Amino acid sequence: MNTTTHYPDVRTVMKRYGLSTKASWGQCFLIAESVFAALVNATVLDNSDKVIEIGAGAGSLTMRLADHTQSLLAIERDREWIPVLNDLFNDQSHVEIIEGNALTFDYNAEAQKHGSPLIICGNLPYQIAGPILMLLFSQRQAWKRLVVMVQHEMAHRLVAHPSTKAYGALSVLTQTYAKTSMVMSRISPGAFVPQPKVDSSIVMFEPLHDCAISSIQEDHFRNVVMASFAQRRKTLRNSLQSAFDRHAIDHALDRSSIDGSRRGETLSIEEFVSLSQALRR
Repeated sequence: MNTTTHYPDVRTVMKRYGLSTKASWGQCFLIAESVFAALVNATVLDNSDKVIEIGAGAGSLTMRLADHTQSLLAIERDREWIPVLNDLFNDQSHVEIIEGNALTFDYNAEAQKHGSPLIICGNLPYQIAGPILMLLFSQRQAWKRLVVMVQHEMAHRLVAHPSTKAYGALSVLTQTYAKTSMVMSRISPGAFVPQPKVDSSIVMFEPLHDCAISSIQEDHFRNVVMASFAQRRKTLRNSLQSAFDRHAIDHALDRSSIDGSRRGETLSIEEFVSLSQALRR
C-alpha cells in the first residue's frame, strides 16, 4: 500500500460537510494509517478483483481501496453520507456508491453480475457484526475472501480452538464454513474517532467449498451447535436435551462415537459435523 498518498482526515471531511457520527448506530471512523494498510493489504491481492466495502461511512477506507482496485462497490446505510460519498468519488468511474443495508444486500446477485466471486471487506458495526457474518457465510459461494474489523473479543471467538475459553457456537459456525485467520490482533480505541470503549481486531475468512454441511442442513446444524453450548457447564448429552429427544441423542452419540459426558466446548468441528449428521437420521 502506498502510504505516501495524502488522504483527507475523516474529521476534516465531517467538518466540511457538517456531519457527525451516530452513536446509536455505533459509528466509529478509523483514522490509523497502519490499520488502513492492514485492511487494504489483506483485501486487495489482485487489482482485477471486484471489491465490496460494507459501510463506507466518510469514505476513508473507500479512498484507499479505490487506489488499489479496478472495481469497487461501496455500500452505506446512512443516507446522510451518500451525497458526500458521491461528491468524493464523482471523478472515479470504477467506484460505485449505493445506499443499502449489509444485512439485506444480495451478494450472490452481485457476484453473478460480476461473473466471479467477490472480495468483501469493511469495519462492521459491532452490534450487528454477528448477523452480517452469518448472512455472508450463507452466501459464501458469492465471495472468495472476506476481511473485516470486529470487536477484539468477538475476533478471538471467531478463531478460537476447542477446549479454550473463547471457543463456542460462533467459533464452530464460522470455522465450519470458512478458513479463519487473524490479520491484526489488537487495535486500540485511539485508532478511531470517536473512540470506542473496546479494542478491535481484523479477521480474514476464505470459504471452504468442500464444507460437509449442505445448504439444506444449515438450520439443523446451527440448532445442534447452539444447543451444545447453551449451558456450558452441562454435559453434551444434557445440553442437547433442550432441543432433541433423549433417545435420538443417545443413538446419535453412539453412531458418531462421541462420549456424551463430554462438554460441547471440547468437540472439534469434525465431531460437530458428525453429530449433526447422526441426529438427522
